[in-house]
Amino acid sequence: MSDTQWPTLTEATIRELARSTSYDRGQSYYEGGAVSDVVRRGETVRAEVEGSQYQPYTVRLEFDDAGVARTDCSCPYDHGGICKHRVAVLLTCLRDSETVSERPPVSDLVADADRETLQDLIVELAESQPEMVDWIETHLTMTSETDADTTPSVNTESIRQQANHALPKPGQPRHDDAYAEAERMASELDRLVEQAHQALDAGDGETAIDILEAITDVLVTNRWAGLLPHDVEHLYDTIRTVCETFTEAILMADLDESEREDWADRLTEWGDSIQHFTGRPTLSVAADAAQAG
Repeated sequence: MSDTQWPTLTEATIRELARSTSYDRGQSYYEGGAVSDVVRRGETVRAEVEGSQYQPYTVRLEFDDAGVARTDCSCPYDHGGICKHRVAVLLTCLRDSETVSERPPVSDLVADADRETLQDLIVELAESQPEMVDWIETHLTMTSETDADTTPSVNTESIRQQANHALPKPGQPRHDDAYAEAERMASELDRLVEQAHQALDAGDGETAIDILEAITDVLVTNRWAGLLPHDVEHLYDTIRTVCETFTEAILMADLDESEREDWADRLTEWGDSIQHFTGRPTLSVAADAAQAG
């Protein structure tokens, strides 16, 4: 995309993304001036939309060469297609692109910063937002434990802590946006599953199982499904990837008959728990793989 135009965004595209009712209401929001603080950084747009609540809703859009890649809103809409708030912001980008504030992406902002400056910024951010400390610690731990060219050194307790950190945190500052929490959870779990993929690439199915066991055990023993919306495809994709990777790990690992039976039972039980959120028998293939050997 260019810096001033949205060549892949059309009214027809927006109509395809939304139900007719949502589109009509979104157009009313747009015409009523409900959209404000529209900021574009690279391929991402954030905006505020006045709605029925005291606080405005936050909308986030991501674009790529093909058009609209992803949309999120902090509202609880869950009826198919995008909500009226996202429609209103998309219409603003299409019809009033001159009102969109162009800002440099964060990657550009930090590109020329020296190490000391970046360290000071991180420390200042952590001091002003204490809830960020756990996030920083989690990601630094993941970076130090993983070498992209070798099998990751696995500390299963650390994996569990990181998986727990990925779970939604209702009531905590800056964690009140359920859609943003679902996206954050998916992204943090993706990084953990990548460690299992690295183990599989190295031919180490046992290590991959250890990583996936820690992740899945956290998912099935904690209350999170009822705290998140059910229309965030990224989170569904992440859980599906966990299950698919588990199947690969089970097939690669050198398990005896007793171990296969134990894993078949555990995966079946875990699958029943996760299915309450996904509505799909996500771990059944892995359980079958364990049973078949």
